Amino acid sequence: MARTAAGSAARALGAGALTAALVASAGAGGAMGEAIPPPPGIGAAVLSVPPGSTCAIANPIAPAGTVDCKGRCITSLYIAWVGDGICDNGRYGSLDVSTGALLETEGKEGIDWNCDAFAMDGGDCDAAGEASSSDEAQESLRPPTAYFPLNEGFGVALGGTGSGGKRFSGEMVGMGATWESDEIFGQTLRCSETLPNGTEVADGGGAHALLNITGADYGASGEFTIGLFFKDLSGIDEFVFEYLLSHGSGLSTENVTGVWGPNNIALYLPEKAHSAGGVVRAVVSDQGAIGETIYFDTDGLRTSNDQRVSPGHINIFDGEWHSLVIVATPQLPDVPSARLANVAGLPGLRFFVDGRFSGLLAGSTGYTGRPFLPEGQMHLCTPLNLNGDRRFSGQLAHVAVWDTGLTENEVLQFHEGVLAGDDSPGGDGSPFELVTASTVCAEREAQITSPVSNRPCCGMTPPVRGDADGNGQMTVTDIVSLVRVVLKEASLTACQEIALDLNEDGTIDLADAQIMQDELAAP
Repeated sequence: MARTAAGSAARALGAGALTAALVASAGAGGAMGEAIPPPPGIGAAVLSVPPGSTCAIANPIAPAGTVDCKGRCITSLYIAWVGDGICDNGRYGSLDVSTGALLETEGKEGIDWNCDAFAMDGGDCDAAGEASSSDEAQESLRPPTAYFPLNEGFGVALGGTGSGGKRFSGEMVGMGATWESDEIFGQTLRCSETLPNGTEVADGGGAHALLNITGADYGASGEFTIGLFFKDLSGIDEFVFEYLLSHGSGLSTENVTGVWGPNNIALYLPEKAHSAGGVVRAVVSDQGAIGETIYFDTDGLRTSNDQRVSPGHINIFDGEWHSLVIVATPQLPDVPSARLANVAGLPGLRFFVDGRFSGLLAGSTGYTGRPFLPEGQMHLCTPLNLNGDRRFSGQLAHVAVWDTGLTENEVLQFHEGVLAGDDSPGGDGSPFELVTASTVCAEREAQITSPVSNRPCCGMTPPVRGDADGNGQMTVTDIVSLVRVVLKEASLTACQEIALDLNEDGTIDLADAQIMQDELAAP
């Protein structure tokens, strides 16, 4: 998931120069100009042809592909990675974090351009193996217009900040919305389709979160960016979509999910029958949206429900954390991905997964480059109509929106900076600040921390020994609450943990329940 350090390309190869390089690399034994179809049902073929040869691939945006060093037919859209300034030694896509080697597991295949046929690529590394530097590489990630780290770890209130010292608020809703301890982010928002005891939540009553970002107006100019981190915990659903994020101007009468009208955005995981395994799908419609709904996926395809495996595409159903960024720009910048698709200067959307470009949509009747003016609260883990069957089951962290289109270098900074534990995306002394459990508790004058989870207990009054329900005394009801926690049928706040850890061993277990029973029975 992690990538090597960002930098600027030593040179940005134009489409013409790149094509010439591939023609030259194919050699006399190559098959340039000869279409080699991949086997049905998959997006790549293991071919006995020289790397650098052309091949055919089922991609309406970039139907011509190039054979990589492993013999795979790679859509030309991903050649945009050449010259993007990231030092990766010519190996792209799904990599083993510890070794840098390509993953060969089916559905997670990376791309290998690290052979003589692509020698002039050089993996964007200089002679010392580092990314080249330039003014672009030195640019700082701009502070988000609104940002929610989702790491409070207690209660249901969510805190957010933004550029100019703004404060935003949100809340967790539904019994399945809980906090999850995480080795990377500490605490994260967890959304679940079921209660801790396995009971399914009712339609409309399940886990989600609502973010009130009134005043952010992040799409007013038609240009904006949304970024977040997510971790799927349930695998691909057989029958229904799972919504990561939705924000809109109101429910549409034309679709049960309520996202297809003007001024709406939805980021969701398609079900198994509708697309490539492991993609995220986006629907974006601005003020000028007309005509049919256009959606596109993180493997670069648009309005396609074909079953496929796209080499280089990162499978998000691997149970790992992934960053997802979508950038909307009324005029696509002159970058390799736009040049290769011949759409530079047109209104367009770009997807980035784990800091790397992964898909592009231009010429859409949904996103036209006009103002994007969603109303109401931003929804996490659910569509706008709160359909309980279409909720995301997993963890979310670090949701951010910008009122501008981030550059490719800034997207990489967001991915790597958050993973590295930087104080905030766009920090560096800016008025933007990270909201953590500690800072929120400081505002509430909290003085104690739970030894069970190391979370702060907010409140002016210390918890009462054995009091789980907050009525000021230990009762049989509190014993029942503790037993439910032991059976994993309920969770506790930090203050409740302090109250129920009667033997002070840093755990909540039946030994604590026995102490409570004995003390209540004592004369």
